[in-house]
Amino acid sequence: MTGSPQGPGCARARRRGIALAAVGVLAAVAASWPALAATDAEAGVTTRPGRLSGGPPLAFPVKDFLIGEVALARFDAAHAAPALLRAAAEVPQDRDLAMEALVAAVMADGAVGSGPDTSPERVRTLAQGLAGQPLAALVLGNAAVRADDWAGARHAYASVNGGGFDGLRPLLVAAAEWGAGHPDAALSTLGASGRAGGRATAPGGIYALFGARIALASGRTAQAELLRNAGMSGLPTSNIVLVGLAADLAARRGEFAAARRMLHVMAFGRPGMALSEAGWADSLRGAAAPTASGMIAQVYAAAGFAVGAMMADTIEQQTTARGQGGGQDGAARDERLPPSALRDLSRIAQRDEIVRLRLALSIDPGLDAARIALAEVLADAGAGRGPEGETDAIAELAKVDPASPLAPAALWSEAGIEADLGRSDAARAIATRLAQRFPARPEPQQLFGDIAMQAKDFPAAVAAYRRAVDLQAELRRHPAGSFGDTIDDNDAQGDWPLLMALGAAQEQAGDWPAAHAVLERALALAPDRPVLLNFLGYGDLEHEADDPHAVAAARLRLEKALSLAPEDPNIRDSLGFALLLQHDPQRALTLFEQAAEKMPEDPTINAHLGDAYMALGRRIEAVEQWEWALLCHPEPADAAVLRRKLAEAGAAAVAAPASAKAGP
Repeated sequence: MTGSPQGPGCARARRRGIALAAVGVLAAVAASWPALAATDAEAGVTTRPGRLSGGPPLAFPVKDFLIGEVALARFDAAHAAPALLRAAAEVPQDRDLAMEALVAAVMADGAVGSGPDTSPERVRTLAQGLAGQPLAALVLGNAAVRADDWAGARHAYASVNGGGFDGLRPLLVAAAEWGAGHPDAALSTLGASGRAGGRATAPGGIYALFGARIALASGRTAQAELLRNAGMSGLPTSNIVLVGLAADLAARRGEFAAARRMLHVMAFGRPGMALSEAGWADSLRGAAAPTASGMIAQVYAAAGFAVGAMMADTIEQQTTARGQGGGQDGAARDERLPPSALRDLSRIAQRDEIVRLRLALSIDPGLDAARIALAEVLADAGAGRGPEGETDAIAELAKVDPASPLAPAALWSEAGIEADLGRSDAARAIATRLAQRFPARPEPQQLFGDIAMQAKDFPAAVAAYRRAVDLQAELRRHPAGSFGDTIDDNDAQGDWPLLMALGAAQEQAGDWPAAHAVLERALALAPDRPVLLNFLGYGDLEHEADDPHAVAAARLRLEKALSLAPEDPNIRDSLGFALLLQHDPQRALTLFEQAAEKMPEDPTINAHLGDAYMALGRRIEAVEQWEWALLCHPEPADAAVLRRKLAEAGAAAVAAPASAKAGP
C-alpha cells in the first residue's frame, strides 16, 4: 500500500450504502426509461424493445420491477417475490426477469402465496416456462416429491445441468429412484453397485454416505458398511448435516459412542451446538426410519453448508494470499480480488446458500440444522432489517420446535442476533433461559460474557467469563453426566478460546496484569495458536511499551505467530508495531504496507502506517494516512489520539517554514 488511502470509503459506510446504492441505480434506470420507450406513469408500465431478436416492443412493469429488484438486493425476498412475480406475469417473454422472479420466490418460500400472482401454482407455472434452467428443474422436482410423484421427480432432477447444481444431480436422482422403490437403481446412479475385478467398488465422500443411507435402509448391511467407511474418509466436520448423517448411520449400527463422538467433534467451537450435542445424540436412539424425501432435504442442506464453507475459505484465501506468478518484469502478480469484488462475491454466495437451504426446508420443514443455518445467513446478509431488527432471521428461529434437540442451538443463535442488534435485554433473557436449563454448563455463562462484551459492559463480561471458566474446570474434574461422558484429557486443550475471551474482557476492563496471566494459561494449552500469540504479544506492546524487555519478548512471540501464519495482516501489523517501538521504522513500514494492502479499511493498521511515515519524516503521507484512519470509524479513544496527531502535524507544518526563515 502506498501513502494514499485505498478505496472510496470504509466498510461501515459501504454497508449502510448498499441499499441506497441499489435504489440509486434503479432510480437512474427508471429516470432514463423515456429514452427507451413511452411511460404510463399511473400504471407503472412502459414499453421497451423485446429482448428476443426481432420481437415487438414489450410492455414492462417498471414499478413492480424496481420494487422487486431493490428488495432482492436487500435480501428482502418477502417483498421481492410478489413484485417480481407480478412483473414476470406481465412480460412472460422475458426469461431473465422470470428467472429473477423464480429466485426471489424460492428465497421467500413461505412468504409466497398471499395472492393469485404469488401462489405456488404460479411459481410452478413460471418454472415450467424456464426449460433448461437448473433452478426451475429443482423447483419442479421438489413439487413432484411433495405430490409423491417419484417418476416426475426423477425426470426433473435428471434434467438439472449447470448453475452450480451438477454435483447434486446424481444424489437427487438416486433419492427419487429410492423413493420409487428402486434401491438398486439408486445405488447404481451413485456408482455404488459396480464391480471391478470381482470386488465391489464404492465412491467416496458425500455420494458414499448417502449410498450407505440407501443401502442400510434397503437391508444391504455389508454394502452399507463398505460405503460408510468410504464416506467417512475426509468427512468435513464443519458440515453439520453430513456429520449428523454419519452419526445416524453409526447409531443405526449400534455404535452410539462413536456417534456421540462425531457430534462432539462437530460441536467444538460452536457453543450452541455443544448445548445440543447430548440431546441430538439421545435422539439417534430409536430414530424413525429414513426416507427418500428426507434424503433430498439433507442433500440440499449439505450443499448449503458447503457453499457457506467455500465462501469462508475464499475470503480467508483472499485475505491472506499474496500475489503468485510474475509479470514480464519478474515482479509478483497479485491474484487477489479487490474488496468491492469480494463483497459482491460474498453476497452472491449468501444468495446461493439461502436458495439451497430454502429448497431443503421446502421438502422437510423440520430439518432444524438447515433452519438455524438459514437464520444465520439471513442475519449476516441483513435480511429484513428494519425498526424491529433482523426479523427474517429471528422469525426463522422461532419455527424451531422447543422440543427439538437443536432448540438450544437455535436459542444461542437468536441471542447472538439480538445482541448484534443492540438489544442486550432480549439477548440476556435468552441466555437466562439457557442457564436455567443447563446450570452446570459453561456455555450459557460464555453467552452472558459475549453479550456484555457487545454492550461494552466489560466488568460484567469478566464476571460471566470467570463463571464459564470455573464451570468448565469443574466439568473436567467430574466428567460424568449427560454431557461430560465424551470429555477426555485431550479436550482440555480446547479451553484456550474461553480463556482468551476472559483475557480480552479483562484487558478491556483495564486490568492488563490479570489478562496477561490468563492469556499465559491459554498459551500453555495452545502454544502454537497464531491468534493467541498475536493477542498476547500486541497486548504487551500496548501496555508495556516503555519496558524494552517486554517489547523484545512480545516481538519474539509475534515473529513466531508470523511464522505460523505468514500472511495474516493483523500479525504483520502487530510485528510492525513492535519494530516501530524498537526504533526500526523502515522495516515496520514494510509490514504495515503489506497489512494495509489486505485490510485497507482497518483504522488501527492505517494509524500505524501513518506513524511509520511520520517516523521516517514523510509528514504529508502520515497526515493522509491518519485522516484515512479517522474515516474508518475507529474507537472514540483512538479517534482522539488521531486528531491529536493531526493537530501536532499541522502545528509542525506551520512551524517548519518559520524556523527556516529565521535561519541559523
